[in-house]
Parts: sequence; C-alpha cells; structure tokens
Amino acid sequence: MKEDQKEFLRKIANVCELTLYTSEMNNKLLRNAIREASSDQLLAPVSISTYPQFIPSVKHSLPENSSTALSTVVAWPRGDGCSEAIDAEIYNAVEYYKVHEIEYVVDYRSFIYPMLYKYTHQLLLQQMEKVINEIARVKSLIGPNILLKVVLEIGEINEASRLSSLVRCAILGGADFIVTCTGKVKKGLNSQDLKQLLIEVKSSIEGESPCDKEIAAGDDEEVLEGLQAYYDECFVKGTLILPNRLRYLQKRKVGIKLQGGVSSLDIAREFIKQVEDVLGNEYVSSPNTFRIGSSTLHPLIIQELLGIDDELRIIHTLGIKPINAEQVNQEDNISSPENELVGISHPSAPISSNQTREKIGSQEVIDINKDIIKVEALNGDKTIISDSDLVGNKSKVISVEYLIN
Repeated sequence: MKEDQKEFLRKIANVCELTLYTSEMNNKLLRNAIREASSDQLLAPVSISTYPQFIPSVKHSLPENSSTALSTVVAWPRGDGCSEAIDAEIYNAVEYYKVHEIEYVVDYRSFIYPMLYKYTHQLLLQQMEKVINEIARVKSLIGPNILLKVVLEIGEINEASRLSSLVRCAILGGADFIVTCTGKVKKGLNSQDLKQLLIEVKSSIEGESPCDKEIAAGDDEEVLEGLQAYYDECFVKGTLILPNRLRYLQKRKVGIKLQGGVSSLDIAREFIKQVEDVLGNEYVSSPNTFRIGSSTLHPLIIQELLGIDDELRIIHTLGIKPINAEQVNQEDNISSPENELVGISHPSAPISSNQTREKIGSQEVIDINKDIIKVEALNGDKTIISDSDLVGNKSKVISVEYLIN
C-alpha cells in the first residue's frame, strides 16, 4: 500500500464514528465489533454510537484508557416522539447511561409537506419556530457538557429551500453537529443535498446569513455584538428561546457528520473532497468539526491498515467478523450448537426481501428471513445467527420503546 493511501486512511480513522444500529444487534456481536475497532488506539473511532440498551456493553468492551466517546440516539429514527417520550429518553441517556454525545432526530417530516410552501409563508415560519425551540429545549435538557448532534434526514427533503430552512433551524437551536441522515431510509446522502448543507454551514461560520424571519444586524458591529452577548447569555442559562427581533444567525462553527450510505472508501473520499473544497482542510481534519458515521467504513480501514484477514463478515449489517461458537462458550458460559450465536431481532425491524444475495469479495451474504440470517462462504462453511431474548439490566430505568427501522 502506498504511503499516501495509508495517510488518507489514518485521516478518515481520526474522524470516523462506528455506528451500530442494525436490527440484528446483540451484546456479543457488539463486543466483537468494539474489540476489533479498538485493536489499535491510534485508529480507534472518535465515537461509538448505538441504542441506549447497549451502552453498558460498549463501556465494558472499550479499553480502560480509551478516548472513544459514547453516543446514543433520541427520537430515533423518525423524529416523531412526543415531548414526554423524548424527555424520558434523554433522562435515560444522560443520567443512567452517562453518554458523552446524543443524536437527536429533528421533526424533519414537517418540512416535507407541500402546504408549508404552497399556501402561506407564515406557516413555514411558525414551524421553524417550533423546531428551533424544540432543539433548544433538548440542548438545555442534556446540558452544556454533552455534544448534541441533530439529525436532519436531508435525503427526504425534496427542495433546496426547505433544506436550507431546516439547517438554519438546527444551527439556531444550538446543534453542535448536523448529521445528514439516519441511514434508515431508502435515499441516503448525495452530493447535491450535501452541497446545499455546506452553503448554510459556511454562511453560519462566516456570519453572513440571517434567519428568514428576523431583522439582521447588517453592518452595525455594535448591534451584532449585543445580539451575540444576549445569545451567549441565553445559551448559558439553557433557555435559548430568543425574542423574534433578536434572533439572528450568528457566527457559529457548527460541525457536520456525514451518515447514510458512506459505506466504502471511494464514497468517503468523494464526500470529504466536497466538504474540503467548501470549508477547508482544517475543518475536515478535526473530529470537533467533521465526522463520518458508518457501520462498515471503520472496519474497512482497520482491515486495510492492520492487514486483518478477509474472513467471513456481515458487511452490510455490522461490518464485523462473527465470533464462533467456541468463543461464545468460553466468554459467556452458554451452551449453544456448533457455529450458532445468540442474537436478538427487534419485532418492528424490517428485513430485506427473501433470498437477497450480495457479492462481497469471495463471499456471499444470504438474507433468509426476519428470524434467521445465514452467512455462507463459498467453501461451504456456515455460521448462523438466530433470534433469542436479550437479558436486560435489572437496574431501575424509565421504560422507553425504541423503534428500529
């Protein structure tokens, strides 16, 4: 491998998040994924993001000196939870699971309805106000020490003007990062949507773009400084519900997390180049401003740089190697048939159509049905992952049902 290719892979590894949101997730698969991801601390992901119930397993699997952050989701994946449910999810994540970062799915579907633009501009502004205030409320609940990543699902927003409005809402609401997609809808990230997102983020960084409904300070530096001071004061207090006349898109360096279809090194290279052309090399080189979320990208980087054998992998599910039955019995003291793993499948999780085959190197992955996944290598060896109930934590925690899409 050429040195420039190695340098590129190290650069991606430093801004890569390992996202584990598969419907077939279980503690054993998760532990195996994290062990591989953290096998070299210099290449460890900046964050591991998964469902709240798996956070304890993530903590247990990470090395003691690991700098990898813990991240989980709120209002996942459709952003349609009521305030009470969102509050409960935040409480669980912050107080019980002690996460460092939260991915909150905004109510993006309200920006899809044609009536917002067809009938009245005022209706759009009211919806913007609602979304801004809800993001600000979530930010105040999680506190200033936890990173808030707002998921926009930009692939579902059909018009550039709607996407611009939604991005402005996220910035005004106090998002630390804007996440492009959940990865749970058919249409993922594309270059055209990313271009529109970059325009708004650049305007925010340079302080050039006022909010649609507010009076801009213009060139009056004194007014701008006063607005900034008031903005900061509200943010510290956790209110950030600014009066309309004071709402203005200040100079703010919000981060971007690319997610939703970034499954290969070539795709990642194209998107990184696009972001770098607009926001610069310094922006894409720091995990404080730029990240890539994927279940497959980080394992590919580890494989390339560390020379891990290209064994049987569930590439499009977790991007990890399944552990064999002997490892399961030794580590977890459970009795299982040969080559069988204990797994879990959420009842609401959709599974791809029967007999869907996808060529992956020298292997084939065969999706049989919602109850079983058979991974078959060309040499005939088989590993089966079957459904089983996950033994939950007995500690008291608010009950929240997560819809896995």
